[in-house]
Amino acid sequence: MRNKSVAWESVNLGSMAEFRNGINYTKDNFGKGIKVINVKDFKNDNIASFNSLDEVEPTGIIKEQDLLQKNDIIFVRSNGNRELIGRSLFIADIKEQVAHSAFTIKLRFKSKKVVPRFYAYLFRSSLMRQTLSAQGNGTNISNLNQGILSNLEVPLPPIAT
Repeated sequence: MRNKSVAWESVNLGSMAEFRNGINYTKDNFGKGIKVINVKDFKNDNIASFNSLDEVEPTGIIKEQDLLQKNDIIFVRSNGNRELIGRSLFIADIKEQVAHSAFTIKLRFKSKKVVPRFYAYLFRSSLMRQTLSAQGNGTNISNLNQGILSNLEVPLPPIAT
């Protein structure tokens, strides 16, 4: 039997997903309330952990669309270290309300033609990390934005693959 390889389509990430920057808050908002993933919480993890997150009082800060859902991917958006730009965390499962800070961008797939975990691994690959780090612009603080992510060309393997 011959193995027929199927070429993977290449698409702009924005055609399959939507993006949202995280929430802005100050030290005055810290306390009990809703947990928030910050840049410091990324470490070298692939999958988000919710154990030791800071909490903020959500009133006037957090809206429903700011909350994370299963299969979301969060990227470091802004940092003084260009190498950290584009670092990502996968939300494999979530059982509580958690938001993400303004120094991050949330990706949520709107297409049913994707397996989010595949992209979580893709974004952690060295080639993709180099691509995202190189995209970060800024003099002292490097920034990744929704436009860069939206225009990023990514493979779209068939679901069966």
